[in-house]
Amino acid sequence: MPVGSKKVTVNGSEITLDTMAIKKEGRVVVPLRFVSETLNAEVKWDGAWSAVNIVSPEYQEKVNAGSVTLDKWGRELRANQNSKKWILMSDTPDNVYEIKKYKIYHIDGEQVAKEFGQGFHKDELDRIVRNVKEYYKLALNIDYRTINYSTYYNSSFKLLGHNGYMNPEPFQEFVSYIKKIKVIVEGYAYPDPTTIYSYYGTPFIRTKFKFRVLSATDYNQFNADSYKPGDKSEKVTWVKPGQWYETYSDVSLFSNSQDFRATLKIGSTANMFTKGAYRHKELK
Repeated sequence: MPVGSKKVTVNGSEITLDTMAIKKEGRVVVPLRFVSETLNAEVKWDGAWSAVNIVSPEYQEKVNAGSVTLDKWGRELRANQNSKKWILMSDTPDNVYEIKKYKIYHIDGEQVAKEFGQGFHKDELDRIVRNVKEYYKLALNIDYRTINYSTYYNSSFKLLGHNGYMNPEPFQEFVSYIKKIKVIVEGYAYPDPTTIYSYYGTPFIRTKFKFRVLSATDYNQFNADSYKPGDKSEKVTWVKPGQWYETYSDVSLFSNSQDFRATLKIGSTANMFTKGAYRHKELK
């Protein structure tokens, strides 16, 4: 598969693709479906969850034999489900399940993920996951040269949970600051639908983030989560230019509708760096 060419050779036969392998940041990026299917894996697109599921024949045999169990999103469950609070996934480190929970409202009571998540249908959880992904597609992909206040505010208005009104002034100030310190950041969020829970009246969903800050004169404030840290948010002093990071934290959700499961949206613009309630590490 030559880089930059749509013509590839498989077992001596030439095939023309509608895309090509490219070189990006010292790595070769290849067409996912073509390479996977050429290696006999089955590729399925889950549009509701916005995810690609790839299963090799060898792995499918394990699923069929019952030696591996998958959840409704095609993710592998741990064989030992010894937690009373969480549905344990094989791809999630233990310390992610140990992240501290924090209060927003002070209504007594807690519903852990194993209980709370049972009240949701898959399509409701898919919608919540898409909402979190879409919001952080906005909030973690910012370029000071192209950011527009009206577009940023209107997109935030659609994606955030509120009572029908959001004060535009904080958004204006934020966009002005981003332009002033010349921020360029890129990243994404990967919410885990099995981790949705309720804590003192607020629903949360535990989320993995990946991001890097490519430009800024102040690397401590590069998005809404890190902007003007208050009593609950930590000042992000560990960010290095161009370094990829993986973080985990809880994203708060909000709805003022009685049909809240079908209407929950992002509840706050400050989720990623709550004091004592997140994990982060540098990626190699």
